[in-house]
Amino acid sequence: MKRSSVRLLGSLLCLILLVSTAASCSKNTESNPGTENSITVTPALAVTQGAQADVTEPEATAAAEETQVNVTQTASGYARGELTESTDNYRTYYEVFVGSYCDSDQDGIGDFNGLTSKLDYIKDMGFDGIWLMPIHESPSYHKYDVIDYYTIDASYGTMEDFEGFMAACEERDIKVILDLVLNHTSTQCAWFKSAVASLAIEPCGQETCIYEELCREHNPYCTYYNFTEEMPQNSLTSYYATGNGWYYEGDFWSQMPDLNLDNEEVRSELEKAVDFWLEKGVGGFRLDAALHYFYGSPQKNIETLRWITDYVKQEDEDNYLVAEVWTGASDYMQYYESGIDSIFNFAFAAEDGRIVKTMTYQSAQYSGAAFGEAVLRYFDQMQAVNKDAIDAVFISNHDTSRAAGLFRGKSGLYKMGEAVSLFMNGSVFVYYGEDIGMRGSGIDENKRGPMYWSDTDLTGMTDGPAGMEAIENTFPPLDIQQQDETSINSYMKLAIEIRNQNPEIARGIPALVDGVEDADLCLMTKTYQGSTILLAYNFSKTETKTIDLKALGVSYDDLKAYLVVEEDLVSLSDGLLVLPACSIAVME
Repeated sequence: MKRSSVRLLGSLLCLILLVSTAASCSKNTESNPGTENSITVTPALAVTQGAQADVTEPEATAAAEETQVNVTQTASGYARGELTESTDNYRTYYEVFVGSYCDSDQDGIGDFNGLTSKLDYIKDMGFDGIWLMPIHESPSYHKYDVIDYYTIDASYGTMEDFEGFMAACEERDIKVILDLVLNHTSTQCAWFKSAVASLAIEPCGQETCIYEELCREHNPYCTYYNFTEEMPQNSLTSYYATGNGWYYEGDFWSQMPDLNLDNEEVRSELEKAVDFWLEKGVGGFRLDAALHYFYGSPQKNIETLRWITDYVKQEDEDNYLVAEVWTGASDYMQYYESGIDSIFNFAFAAEDGRIVKTMTYQSAQYSGAAFGEAVLRYFDQMQAVNKDAIDAVFISNHDTSRAAGLFRGKSGLYKMGEAVSLFMNGSVFVYYGEDIGMRGSGIDENKRGPMYWSDTDLTGMTDGPAGMEAIENTFPPLDIQQQDETSINSYMKLAIEIRNQNPEIARGIPALVDGVEDADLCLMTKTYQGSTILLAYNFSKTETKTIDLKALGVSYDDLKAYLVVEEDLVSLSDGLLVLPACSIAVME
């Protein structure tokens, strides 16, 4: 914004608007704390609490058309901008384990009807994508051992329930991706059971099998898996006995035999399953365990990803694919050669990732400045392999300890850590329960515990996986947090709103502002379709920082949004930006 010489008149107009807006927020806070307020304002006159009003020239103000702008002011921060719906594959995904999310029939197990009943909450939080962990028929609680790729596990409901869920998601513009397990099936899968039975039958030597139950020469399922008559020595993966003199590869578990993905018939079977779910309205897939398709052979894994990516994209170019390649960034970055949309960003995730270490470590290696440099370095590496790549950012998921423990149970660190993740480029994945700071570590069952809806209203509460240990949550349940503007839930809702108001955050080309000498600070611009915003982070846990933007040679004087973890507010006046500890500001 340009400053007008008629400062007095402009300031008076801004003061009137500020008093009106503050009164509105105060009134709404009393009746329903933390709610959003959509009001019609003239963008040139919008102001932020804690900042001196910027005033535009009267001519520009008079000519400006009134625009519907969403304004949110809470104890967690401020946001002003137009909310836009995603029309591309840069989205904010909510990862859901259906069995632990919401139970509609009081059997203790989450189901699709329960999940459907919570879609308004998910949408209201700002999520425009849902990643469903495996939903197919399976003998295990986690369901990564698929019996039948064409089914809904009975404990989750019926196919009609799923179809109702998909229709409700479509109404809300929520894109749904399914966990697609290509690496292995269950030992109870009909393919595997048939193969094991036939392996015991010697080849009949005839053109057509002479036995009622096919011999191993004529049963095609015998080639669907990696069977061998002798236990391999010094193998990178595990093998188990079938009980009839043969062994099979099962890299993860004896009950999950690995598929032979070199087999064109196997690929054809999986393509049919993909078609089935795409016809149900699914918008893509999360590809499980891509590192293990041919463990120790990255190029074969990449070729496999290329096959499935090409197939899914030929159905619809807008279908989205993200792969789990759980290894170091220098190794998994090459998987972008496959043309896949996204590879999960493990370099910034979980206990050893850049985000957690930046928030919890006190060292130059994990300072705010080092964080910014790491973001640019990662972005450049990814773009060098595939310029169309979309990063897939997360902090925790079903395989890692939950974020509350990673951030040592400290709400300030937790909040800013989540915002840092949400303000990174690409698609961001938030694990259910991370929106309220649930705890969970140790055995996998603990990481997939019941969504913590309430202590008093047990409607929809699940029992959680059998064998889960007792977990004491540090932070209150959702119904309490929704009434508290300072809660993790309120903070994350505002952070997602800011992300949705500023398309530059997810899609923009990042660059660092030169000349920032304080290692606690990171100043980063993001440019998208000719629009540039400035993100300013104060990673200090205790100190407020004042930044002279003019001295740095940058002229951003419109404070569009900010997030704080304490009572002190962000302010911007005459080029001086004040950032409290653990705060983030967005300017243009």
